[in-house]
Parts: sequence; C-alpha cells; structure tokens
Amino acid sequence: MHGAPHPQSRASLTSLFEIHRGQGPLLATSVHDGHEMRESLLPLLALSDAERLREEDPFTSQWTSVCPNRIVPRRSRFEVDLNRAPSQAI
Repeated sequence: MHGAPHPQSRASLTSLFEIHRGQGPLLATSVHDGHEMRESLLPLLALSDAERLREEDPFTSQWTSVCPNRIVPRRSRFEVDLNRAPSQAI
C-alpha cells in the first residue's frame, strides 16, 4: 500500500486491533486475545460464548505490557485466525 491509508480504512483497522506506539525497537503482540465478532457471524458458531472465550487465549494481551510497542487484536480467532492458513483455522 502506498501513501497514507484512507481515513475510513484506518477506522476499520482499529476495529480489528489496537496499536500502542512507544520508544524502542521491540514489538509484542497477543495473537488470539480478542473476543469481538461481527453480529452476522454469531449464529454460525457451534461453541458457546464461554467455550469460545477459553479458546481465544483471554488476557494474553497483559503480557504485551512489558514492551513499549504493542499490537493487541480485538477480533476473535473464530473470525480472523492470525497464525493459521484458512484451511487450518479453527
């Protein structure tokens, strides 16, 4: 992508994750801490909300506080699985 992102695309990105910028070269992320999902996807789930929460690695974003630069996903891994190919996603 060249240039600054369009303002609408920036807003849609912040609904996917939080970015915390600090000093230094280190970056931490909690890949599956997010729990938010689009309302339209909720009827398609086979898991209860509690079962889904357990699989999402809740509270792992707290570990990222040791780093000045952080990316913390907001979306559930059941909507966007950040470290698996689509064929292997949950």
